[in-house]
Amino acid sequence: MEDTNYQWQKGQCDKHLMDAIEVATETVEKMHSLSLTLERIRKARDATRLTDKKQMWDVLQGFFAKYKSFINGLSPVLSYYVYDVDAEFYQKTTLAEIAEQLHIVIGYICLHDALAGNVKKTFIRTYMNALKRKGFDEDFIKQLKLRFGGINA
Repeated sequence: MEDTNYQWQKGQCDKHLMDAIEVATETVEKMHSLSLTLERIRKARDATRLTDKKQMWDVLQGFFAKYKSFINGLSPVLSYYVYDVDAEFYQKTTLAEIAEQLHIVIGYICLHDALAGNVKKTFIRTYMNALKRKGFDEDFIKQLKLRFGGINA
């Protein structure tokens, strides 16, 4: 059986490749918020599985504090509104109701972050623009766009 060995093409490509990798790394770092979105979704989903009402409530309240303005800004369209409640309301709220609210919040997290541009197309657009600023030629950028699925960025 013949072993196959691979090696980087030497020459002019080395600097070009390293610059492209550097730009990709910088772009991902700028878009780190996508991983933060996934972390928030995981936190909300994990909270729906809790059996401690206070812990669930605290997670829900944390999300409401962060997304209240966004949620209330969409209330004329989506008919969902975040408002202040008292201790009596908390006492009457069931685990199932809190879990339902957390599931709704997950949708708002996704909607908020998608509207903020944390999607594949935005990454590609950001990456292509960064490559242009670094001086990469248009042919290279067009080839890369085709590899990314022909997205017009």
